Amino acid sequence: MTIYRYDMTIPVRVASVLHSGGIDSVPERPITDDDGRTAQPNAFARNGIGEAILPGRSIKGVIRTAFEEHAEALRFKKEELKRLWGGEMRREVGTSKKKHEKENDDPLSLRASALAFHHAVVWERIDGELPHRMSTAIDPATGCVKDGALFAYEYLPVGTSFDIRISAEATDDGTGGSGGGTKPASPDLVVRALKAILTLIKHDMISLGGRTGSGWGRVELREEEIAYEKVSIPARTSKGNEPTRVLSSLVGKPEVAQLEPPRSFTHNHALTSIKIEWDAPSGLFVGMHRPKGIRSDEKETIAAAPLRNWRKNIGPKEDDAFLTTHGEVSYPIQAEGDTAALMLPGTSIRGVLRSRCARIESNAQSAPNSEETPLSQYLFGTTEYRGAVRVDDCEGDLSESGGNSPLKLTRNAIDRVTGSAAHGALYAELLYPHAKWKPIRIEVDHPQLCRNILRDSEVATLAEKQNDASPCESEAVKGRLRAALLLLALSVVDLCEGVLPLGGGSGGGLGSIEVSRVSFGGLPDGAPGVDAIYAPAVSGGDCATERRERATYARDILWEVLRKLGVEVSSGTGRSTLEEKAISFIRDNCVSSPQTGQPESSRSTNGIHPTRLTIEWGSPTGVFVHDVQATDDSNVLLPLRAKTSTLNDENCSDPLLLPGTSIRGALRARCSRIARTVLYATGQATESDSFHAEATEDAGAPGSGGGRFSRDIHEQLAHDPGLVRYMFGTTEYRGAIRVLDCTTIDLGDRLKIPHNAIDRWTGGVINGGLFFEIVYPHAQWNDIIIEVDPAQLLRNVRTDCAGTGLSEEAMKGRTRASWCLLGLALAELSAGTLPLGGKTTRGLGQVEVTGISVSGADGTIITAPASETLWPTHDAEGPAVPQNAAHALLAYLRGEPGGREGYTGWAEYLREPAVATNGVPADVEGENQ
Repeated sequence: MTIYRYDMTIPVRVASVLHSGGIDSVPERPITDDDGRTAQPNAFARNGIGEAILPGRSIKGVIRTAFEEHAEALRFKKEELKRLWGGEMRREVGTSKKKHEKENDDPLSLRASALAFHHAVVWERIDGELPHRMSTAIDPATGCVKDGALFAYEYLPVGTSFDIRISAEATDDGTGGSGGGTKPASPDLVVRALKAILTLIKHDMISLGGRTGSGWGRVELREEEIAYEKVSIPARTSKGNEPTRVLSSLVGKPEVAQLEPPRSFTHNHALTSIKIEWDAPSGLFVGMHRPKGIRSDEKETIAAAPLRNWRKNIGPKEDDAFLTTHGEVSYPIQAEGDTAALMLPGTSIRGVLRSRCARIESNAQSAPNSEETPLSQYLFGTTEYRGAVRVDDCEGDLSESGGNSPLKLTRNAIDRVTGSAAHGALYAELLYPHAKWKPIRIEVDHPQLCRNILRDSEVATLAEKQNDASPCESEAVKGRLRAALLLLALSVVDLCEGVLPLGGGSGGGLGSIEVSRVSFGGLPDGAPGVDAIYAPAVSGGDCATERRERATYARDILWEVLRKLGVEVSSGTGRSTLEEKAISFIRDNCVSSPQTGQPESSRSTNGIHPTRLTIEWGSPTGVFVHDVQATDDSNVLLPLRAKTSTLNDENCSDPLLLPGTSIRGALRARCSRIARTVLYATGQATESDSFHAEATEDAGAPGSGGGRFSRDIHEQLAHDPGLVRYMFGTTEYRGAIRVLDCTTIDLGDRLKIPHNAIDRWTGGVINGGLFFEIVYPHAQWNDIIIEVDPAQLLRNVRTDCAGTGLSEEAMKGRTRASWCLLGLALAELSAGTLPLGGKTTRGLGQVEVTGISVSGADGTIITAPASETLWPTHDAEGPAVPQNAAHALLAYLRGEPGGREGYTGWAEYLREPAVATNGVPADVEGENQ
């Protein structure tokens, strides 16, 4: 018998960031940012001398799993797998002996694995500290980061190179062990296995480390051909009892051979792939961690830097950029000059899709507050099993965009006392509206999805019990698989329509994306794929036309997906009917039984989409928002242009921009003003409602020792009346309102208005005090779009009123009152008493509303009007017809016409609810006494 030993080193390169968790050598080693928030780093696995390693057991586990899942395509039989990996299939580890078709308790015929995987050193100490990436867990109830759920992961950057070393042993003895156990691996079998490993790596079947569901851990071969060494060790004596030269075989030169993986590889692994081609002209922002000590000063505002996908060992320039920026605390100051690709993490996209799927599913169950969303858990996983959905990181390429210089978008928070920008409340983000984003890629693993379904305890009564990766033939499981895919497709359709933003700052208009193409491949039962290209019937129209075109595009995608998943739909079916059919299909195939007692008519799709207010308007005076980055002439104040504008000067013809943050801020300030006016007028205001506070000697505030001082801007927002907080959010929960950026359709004539500053001493013009403003009073503006999420609004009320003992009806009343308060602010906007933009004390920013409509009302929190178009009412006549948009809004809030449920009595909810005592609200307890 001859023993053959093999040794193969596979050079690989990291294709997507890689993390393999280890034990943090210093348990208390938090990362602190400039706001004092801390995150515990998840350290990379390390060896005894501090080098980052990828453990051999981790590599082996991944390759073994891929081996078994693709065994048929790799042409390996079950017995051959047992000979390679130790006599037991991985999916049978930990199962009963009956699963192995054994009728007694005799030991299983196991043997040591023929393949051994060594630890791989992936980052040496001389390379410095590993970079880390921040990650958060979002609370679905508040929409904000969960308490203590801020994490930092050390990772290998893209381009990092390391070697995977595999040792193997084979023998030409074809006999099994004692009792006729599993035979040892043969030399031919080992060579086939080594080639199969190369095939799996080459064709992207292997992801190493953790967080693979978010696209981490992909690796690629650095060479086309890989060499391996072979050493033959004969037995001490030959068959004829002749002595053999064992020592010379051990110390001699090993045989070297080459392996080349096949260029093409066909596998039958069931996988649904979704590819979305898109852009983000309004800007997309995912911020990176700002180290402690990096703060803005009076001279310069340090903009928040976007997350980037730094590479290593790709090229000299790129590698040097990585080495000089990835770990230094001064990076945010240098961020404007960085040319590395932008990064939209797969975790961010995956989180948005999961949240959306859970919302649709809970609505399908007629239980909007339910946390039991089994289909979403099958797709995205739980703490008990991993998800079936994988979303890769998405890069934004700056080299092909033609505009590498970032847009430094500045904004400020207004002090409610002074009416001007609050001290220290000037913020900025670096945006790249010209970035060319790579497609979003989503994969759904059907075998894993089936395994997740079969793990559910409520599926235990199904006739078929299978926990392997073979195709599932159970119709019940197939139905749930199709329902899960349809649930994910509904979220993708919303993404294609543009109603599902990505990244941060979405409340102020950031993150709106424009999808140009979406494709679905690998649908169940061999159904043909879906490939939908956005081709508007009218190109170059205004925003209203584009919204209608995209709604039609989304409807066509949903119609195609429903047909391919086996749902009967006719060609002329409308969008709402298609969604109802999809919801019905999801409900019928959901594990958890839907709540009974709900009439079919109440199970609508109104709770899925936000309520949209569309305001048609113009400005006879012109709206001016100063572009602080424009440096053409210091004496000429230029207006802010669309984010895709490249050069702003006096002759620029790019559209003007009224940021969504500016409109949102104006509405919040007016809502707060209305609420406070009513509180003080009715004598309900308390000290906590004031923007001032009494200074104390130990307060450390201005005027300490006595007197009153203005609260900090953050405290002012926290002391806003509850009805304002519910709608616009706080640091504890995100707001329920989203205001999109507004741009011009046509600029009209330009006016260059001169101004001068008067010297108070001489009464003449100050030297150098002559300046100009560029204003467009005849500009035609796109509609103002405001989206309100009634479900999030109700969740905010529940979060804010936790512990008060309020009933569900009382919470709904507060939610409706918050919507009414927003309606009153919009009525003032429609009446022309709420200007927009800057320079409003000089008469700029006047608003004339020419039309207002409300669509997608849920019917519970937001009462549906008689017609989506509130004003103008072309068909109605008579003295009761509103004369303008403000009158129409007020009539709607009163429940007119038609006697609909109005919002009278909203002011009763301005008072903050008292904290409950023994489960009884304090105000109720006082009334009882």
